[in-house]
Amino acid sequence: MLATFDANDNVIDMFVNGPEGRIASYYQNNSAYLYYYLTDQLGSSRVMMRGSMPNSTYPHQVVEYYNYQPFGQAIESWGSYATSFKFTGKERDQHSTFDYDYFGARYYDSRIGQFSSIDAAGQFASGTGGPPFRWDDSEVRR
Repeated sequence: MLATFDANDNVIDMFVNGPEGRIASYYQNNSAYLYYYLTDQLGSSRVMMRGSMPNSTYPHQVVEYYNYQPFGQAIESWGSYATSFKFTGKERDQHSTFDYDYFGARYYDSRIGQFSSIDAAGQFASGTGGPPFRWDDSEVRR
């Protein structure tokens, strides 16, 4: 269980995690509803379902829906559940003027399909401006 808090240490959300990532959350904690994340193969939130109350006759209900372009920009969404975990299940930075997804060390701009900064670890760049991997055929030519 993971929780997020506001500036006054009040619980905003509580998340239930499983082996494949986020499964459900208690949204705004005072409603006592359990909200389920239905994701695609990338882990992107596609549908949010609100669970029924204990001893209630109301069934589960779809409260949020997302549809994405191949690089993550939302092309269709509706509903009342405001989740910050959208494309690939990464957290969307809602405190900036840009809609960037936080990928741990860098921010990703889904509108252009690129990261907003260089790879600080240098693991995906060759340093020469060329492709990140070079193929050496010296063994083949002998």
